Amino acid sequence: MLASATVSGLESLYDDPTCHLSVKRNLLVISWHDAPTAPQLREMVRLAKIVGKKYPAGTAMLDLIVEGTPKFSDEVHKEASRLAKDVDFVPCGAADCILIPGFAGVATRSFLNTIYLVSRSPRPTKAFPDIATGAAWLAPRVSVGGEKWTADEIAKLGHAHLAPHRKPGSTL
Repeated sequence: MLASATVSGLESLYDDPTCHLSVKRNLLVISWHDAPTAPQLREMVRLAKIVGKKYPAGTAMLDLIVEGTPKFSDEVHKEASRLAKDVDFVPCGAADCILIPGFAGVATRSFLNTIYLVSRSPRPTKAFPDIATGAAWLAPRVSVGGEKWTADEIAKLGHAHLAPHRKPGSTL
């Protein structure tokens, strides 16, 4: 489902029960509330490439993995491997912030790190345990895309993106 509401200057591009994708300038912010499906990954790439046409110097993504069961189908494995090799998808980099506690977070981080290692992704990509460290790593990379960003701005956008989807009692 396409959406268009704004939060903290973020424009919502896609919203469904498990995936929310927003953009501000050349930075995409996505949150996952369960494991992705291959169609969701394809839609994420399609929308990111549309944004990329507006910012030919480069885009980046703050990827927030909030909750869910780290079960990835073969189709998702294949799509994630294809996406990891795609030179036109967020060429300035992607910071994956794994906010899931415990074993599920470790399993998710392991899956992503394996994809990065095997695919030899053309973009800088790294997994982080929180938004602040992911934002600090991402700020200089997304700024290469012609829009200046600070770690604080990116972290605030990440939290603003999560706010409408936060469950009662959540500490995120």
